[in-house]
Amino acid sequence: MKYKLGILLAATKNSSFTIGTLLINIMDVMGKKVDIFYILHDGFSLNDQNIMQKIVKNKTIKFIPFTQEDFLAALDKN
Repeated sequence: MKYKLGILLAATKNSSFTIGTLLINIMDVMGKKVDIFYILHDGFSLNDQNIMQKIVKNKTIKFIPFTQEDFLAALDKN
């Protein structure tokens, strides 16, 4: 599926409250324009992910696990 407008966010597992607040603000200001959120994280709990999904209602969120080790491995490939 092709999306018209997506937003990429990245956070540590300790930042779930901050990301939730950011999602609320984005939905309030431009929720009608955003189709999908991509959230890179290093271990959000399933409960945190479910809460974030409720915040964005019918929008799609793709949670992408991405640890510091993943980042360093990606740097080594280049």
